[in-house]
Amino acid sequence: PNPNPNPNPNPNPNPKSGANPDTKPAANPPTPARPLAPFVWRTQGPKPSYFIGTIHVGQSLADAPKAVHNALRQCNALVLEADIAHPDRTAAAKLMQTTPSPLVRKALGRQRWRRLLQLTGLTTEQAKSLRPWALHMSVAIRQLPKGAGLDEGLLAFANTQKLRLGYLETTVAALQILADFPDEKLLAELAETVDHPEQVATEARRLLAAFRAGDADELARLTFDSESARRFPQLNRRFIGDRNRAWMPKIRSLLAAGSVCIAVGAGHLVGPDSLQKLLKAHGVQTARVPEALIPNFP
Repeated sequence: PNPNPNPNPNPNPNPKSGANPDTKPAANPPTPARPLAPFVWRTQGPKPSYFIGTIHVGQSLADAPKAVHNALRQCNALVLEADIAHPDRTAAAKLMQTTPSPLVRKALGRQRWRRLLQLTGLTTEQAKSLRPWALHMSVAIRQLPKGAGLDEGLLAFANTQKLRLGYLETTVAALQILADFPDEKLLAELAETVDHPEQVATEARRLLAAFRAGDADELARLTFDSESARRFPQLNRRFIGDRNRAWMPKIRSLLAAGSVCIAVGAGHLVGPDSLQKLLKAHGVQTARVPEALIPNFP
């Protein structure tokens, strides 16, 4: 998010390395004809529900695997992370803004500060009023692949088909995690991002390629074993594991009713604290849906 935040993109900051801060966002990777296994899981039982892994930029529903489309047709409700159609911009702005201060400008230095303004399109007064993590996101958002995310496509389908809608958290829940993080700990990260913003595009392109290929192992590696994940393990834990646990009561209640599609960022469906593993501890079995078998999945 920038000063007009979208709560959907995962705002976990990433270390950057690269060369030219004026580099344009890299083109989206080509879409494979068919992934080995899409990010779709099915619960067992007479009224199966589906977990659909999403990516928040650069992936349309039209280009999604047929497993996603078939899962949607078998559900009477769609549950997203948050109500992306009605973000609480007032609450988000309060989290992102601070009393105008020379702290960031002094930490970055004159040259980096000028580059920051160039990369974000912010005025000096606007930038002085934003916290370091919000400035980081303002840089990063401009480097991401073009196009809306799968979440928007799923929501549009649900509205067209008049599916019931539900949400797992508020639109500012993820931003609150960053708001709770000390500003001083992200100043060096912001400086690195300003120096090498093109690395955001590189990392996003790798995530998008892993997602489109259905490569859960690679997506887990990029999510949990990247330099940023090792550098900020507490942020990574709060963004994935802690949120998954917080969602668990609501998810179990939804699954009890059956025939619901729960769409979350694909990172929530991989790794040691995945939703599937947490559900297994509660006796709920899930199985990944092979693309070729979805129409007649047993």
